[in-house]
Amino acid sequence: MNKKICFFSGDISRSGGTERVATVIANELNNRGWEVCFLSLGNGKSSFFPLNKSIPLYSLEMENKSMKINYIKTVRKLHRFLKSNQIDFLVDIDTILTLFSVPATILLNTKVISWDHFSFDAKIGNFAQDTIRFFSRLISINFSFRTICLTKSDEKHYKSLLSLKKNVIQIYNPVTLNLKEESKRNKKRVLAVGHLNKIKGHDRLIKAWKLVKSKGYKDWNLDIIGGGDELENLLKLSKNLKIENSINFFGKQKNISDYYKNSSIFVLTSFSEGFPLVVLEARNFGLPVISFDCGSGIKEIIINKKDGIIVKQNDIKELAIQIIKLIENKTYRDFLGKNAFADKRFELKNIILQWEKIFE
Repeated sequence: MNKKICFFSGDISRSGGTERVATVIANELNNRGWEVCFLSLGNGKSSFFPLNKSIPLYSLEMENKSMKINYIKTVRKLHRFLKSNQIDFLVDIDTILTLFSVPATILLNTKVISWDHFSFDAKIGNFAQDTIRFFSRLISINFSFRTICLTKSDEKHYKSLLSLKKNVIQIYNPVTLNLKEESKRNKKRVLAVGHLNKIKGHDRLIKAWKLVKSKGYKDWNLDIIGGGDELENLLKLSKNLKIENSINFFGKQKNISDYYKNSSIFVLTSFSEGFPLVVLEARNFGLPVISFDCGSGIKEIIINKKDGIIVKQNDIKELAIQIIKLIENKTYRDFLGKNAFADKRFELKNIILQWEKIFE
């Protein structure tokens, strides 16, 4: 267990789900005796999420620099870092990083592990961005030591692209909050957590909330955790719909356990998700989750109408109907929430064993 593992990030100081789960996996590997470090393409001198003190942070210091112009320079810097630090495994926490790591490891003993956090068929950018991501996936499955995808559905997609099917491994993301404490589901609060960007679809949630409030339920509030470029637009939309007094925007929060514990319903309105950590966290607190059908990941987490509710994508009216149904029926809330709380598939102690097998 003296092998060195380096997690390679665009910037580990970011507050996204990718960074959250990477720090959780790294901490647990470190706790179990593995030598772990983090390397960021740019910035990354500190982590937004807690990291063990024994895990060092490094940076290639390529922030605010054009990768088109500085691509070769970046690959060379990465090569020198891996060689001088004698890294055995380089874990790309985004398949895009494989564009740097695969050429950087030529003539080195470092093995590249590409970790894809997005649904295989998701469109998460413009045409050029999606094309680059697809190209990086092709490089990953053909040249990386292992490619890790998040769902069984994505595993099938990946394996259809190559003959070396053993290179692709499916590993679920773990619950990233250690505390497993069940909400009483008696607070008149609906919760949403995620970046305030267009792909998360918070505008659709606010429109659905307008339909909910039009039926009454004056004491119920919607709490939204997260920051991003869409905040001003969402505030304006809330005001235009005259429901701003029932919506709370709390910004980024490092510790969101209290929000989960003091809520009764969780809602996810994303257009696309790989394997949404916030849903795992909400279930870890026994919250019934209502989600748009936003990819294979959500369907592998939620058993519809048993431990959560999946709504047809973009059906805002049906989303509102399901929120109202849970508001009005605490027995149904408790049924879904208790079943979600009892699910142990995504506990860290089970997931980490799959990771360790890769490094053996």
